[in-house]
Amino acid sequence: MPTIPAASPPTSPNGPSSKTVATTGTDQAAAQDFDAFLQLMTAQLRNQNPLEPLDGTAFVAQLAQFSSVEQQIKTNSKLDDLLTSAYRSSADIALGYLGRTVESAHGRVVVTGREPIAFAYDLPAVVASAAAVVSDAAGNEVARLPLDGSRTGRQPASWTPVDAQGLPVADGPYTIEVVTFDAEGDAAGTVPALTRNTVREVRPAGQETQLVLDTGGQLTSADVLAVAD
Repeated sequence: MPTIPAASPPTSPNGPSSKTVATTGTDQAAAQDFDAFLQLMTAQLRNQNPLEPLDGTAFVAQLAQFSSVEQQIKTNSKLDDLLTSAYRSSADIALGYLGRTVESAHGRVVVTGREPIAFAYDLPAVVASAAAVVSDAAGNEVARLPLDGSRTGRQPASWTPVDAQGLPVADGPYTIEVVTFDAEGDAAGTVPALTRNTVREVRPAGQETQLVLDTGGQLTSADVLAVAD
């Protein structure tokens, strides 16, 4: 029986603008198996003994296996196309946030002067009391604002950028966290502060697209609760 040459690896598309994506390691292995199987079957038919030809049942089984490998390669290729299309759609959606103001449970704000900074909070249940704790970039508490804990649902609030002594704080990023307290004054839990930030950059990150905010923090489109001009 002649020596069967090694199967050549499949050619991958080049460049991000191609309509298909490069095959993965699994696809390459499947394609190599496909080529090797085809060459083996061809060589077997070419060199079989005319007086003892290949059994028909075995031949049909080989053809079925051949078809199965072919379908696997086509299926993998279509799945890759779907994933690429979904990723591009996600990136297109993310580009729409560029330069826009988005609301999220990020809890971060940027101080650039003395103007009050608006935020909101959403209590799932009535609590004895609540407070907004403001921390600087190093995690140090700089201010604590009393909040209404007697109502559930979304409630607006604001922080004038001053510290616990009423002195203006330095410009820069800060984090707001809403802490709830029980009747004894002990901390009972936290809820996210809903803050609004401007999207400064859209950055691809694997199958996700990151929205880089003016605070330096990052979100995904799934984290966005609202969009404003």
